[in-house]
Amino acid sequence: WLANNVVKTRIYQAFRRAKVIEATPPWLTKEHRYQIALIYKEALRLSKETGVMYHVDHIVPLAGREVSGLHLPRHLQAITAVDNHRKSNKLEFT
Repeated sequence: WLANNVVKTRIYQAFRRAKVIEATPPWLTKEHRYQIALIYKEALRLSKETGVMYHVDHIVPLAGREVSGLHLPRHLQAITAVDNHRKSNKLEFT
């Protein structure tokens, strides 16, 4: 699908980067940024260890229908790609 939809993929990726930038508060500290990096590293570690693709999910979606969240460590979690796609832009409590 990706190979046949390069333009759509690039548009989506650009939109996503812009949303993350827009949702990143200016008061984020170095410690917050470090915590965010750890969550991304954890998703990568889990993917390598289990052979199952993991994504970093915004628990509070950046572009949800009911609510839009911020790009903060406490709003992020490493979950399987399957669960992340299923969740989409919904706010779900687990």
